[in-house]
Amino acid sequence: MDNLQEIFPIVDESGKVIGSATRGECHSGSKLLHPVVHLHVFRSAKGRLQGKNSKGEIYLQRRPEWKDIQPGKWDTAVGGHVDYGETPEDALRREVREELGITDFVPEFVDKYVFESKRERELVYVNRTTYDGEIHPSTEELDGGRFWTMQEIRDAMGKGVLTPNFESEFKRCFGNEMIMIKEATKGQAAEIARLIMMAMTDDCCLYFCGDGFGLEDFRKMMTLLVEREDSQYSYRNTLVAMDEDKVVGISVSYDGAKLQQLRQAFIETAKEHIGKDHSGMDDETQAGELYLDSLAVLPDYRRRGIASRLIRATKERADKMGISCVGLLVDKGNPLGEALYSSVGFQYANDNMWGGHPMKHLVL
Repeated sequence: MDNLQEIFPIVDESGKVIGSATRGECHSGSKLLHPVVHLHVFRSAKGRLQGKNSKGEIYLQRRPEWKDIQPGKWDTAVGGHVDYGETPEDALRREVREELGITDFVPEFVDKYVFESKRERELVYVNRTTYDGEIHPSTEELDGGRFWTMQEIRDAMGKGVLTPNFESEFKRCFGNEMIMIKEATKGQAAEIARLIMMAMTDDCCLYFCGDGFGLEDFRKMMTLLVEREDSQYSYRNTLVAMDEDKVVGISVSYDGAKLQQLRQAFIETAKEHIGKDHSGMDDETQAGELYLDSLAVLPDYRRRGIASRLIRATKERADKMGISCVGLLVDKGNPLGEALYSSVGFQYANDNMWGGHPMKHLVL
């Protein structure tokens, strides 16, 4: 059983020691802030960059039933308190040695945050590492451990199997691991339509509208087009980035050779819903490329690599379809978008016009 008289340092949110208290006092609901260390151990794969979770597996430990906090729950590979007079680095070395039997570990913390529950407040120091050696969990401190796939972790979230601290920390530190790229469904049409309009920009959407029609009319039309199976904007042509049940990003792509066939749905629906005839529209793609028509990520989810993942998934889709490259148009007034595409390998092909804007045609 845990020693409730063990002395812990009490710290401020910067980590400065301002006092001390017993384990029992820290876990009594006093909310005395005390430091802890966590280690997330990922398994790498041969030929991949060290530090990348290329197999999508993370080691979790199961807490013994005798623990006074979260008994029997699955938690980080290593987790423990910092003793009074001990640095977080020394604490993590000790915990790794005691819990995993690894003696040559070098701590390098990647995050620090305050976690609060009904019983305690912790200043959490987080370390992430890739380890391919033997792991020998302590039978005294742990009740077993194993590597979990990301899908297993997703399935376990919110079911009382994992500690609340682990769930919160995983989403905070490794939230990108929780974003799934999937084939879209018809029921997601309204969310997809809004993201397509985000990719197009309001100016372009209004450019397509006839007199007396606005963005709400355009949104209703796009939702109908996403629901159809014969439209260039069809859900069948869409990949979605999902945060649990929420669509947070989209990639809409189709075979450039089928542009004229797919565009008929847009022409017909636009006449009815936005009062304009677009039958004379210039071609924006051609045979030989999977055309990336729309790519968008919700603002709160940007700068997390989701757009890059959607692009890679689109390239994989092109490969499966036997199409040699992915093509897209980027507004000449959108240097950030062009920088993103260049960072994943897109190269300039030629100039184009679309939606009344000068564009660059890029290919991958």
